[in-house]
Amino acid sequence: MAISNLQALASFGTRPLRVPVIDARRGEVFVAIYDADLRLVSEEVVVKFDDWMKASPRGDLEIIQGARELAGAIATIAAARFHAGLGQDPADIDANYVRRSDAELFWRDQA
Repeated sequence: MAISNLQALASFGTRPLRVPVIDARRGEVFVAIYDADLRLVSEEVVVKFDDWMKASPRGDLEIIQGARELAGAIATIAAARFHAGLGQDPADIDANYVRRSDAELFWRDQA
């Protein structure tokens, strides 16, 4: 089961629209908007938070950051999906968080 950390973090919210935010380093965050049923409303992106805020929709958005119970939330969502028949083949799951390392970004050819 592929469960987004952002979706799991959104499960701790109480408002209709939830904005989970996780530090992505380099001055950026992972961020998205989920509804109360944990359906994706705005895609998960990696961006500077201020830039996201400028471009995000206005309204009653609940910003949620780092919950200690994140692993339990992931397990709860995964179990519900599995029991609903929404299991996935691990080979079909795409990791949307994979980015180049700092070493790759800053590497310079010495030749």
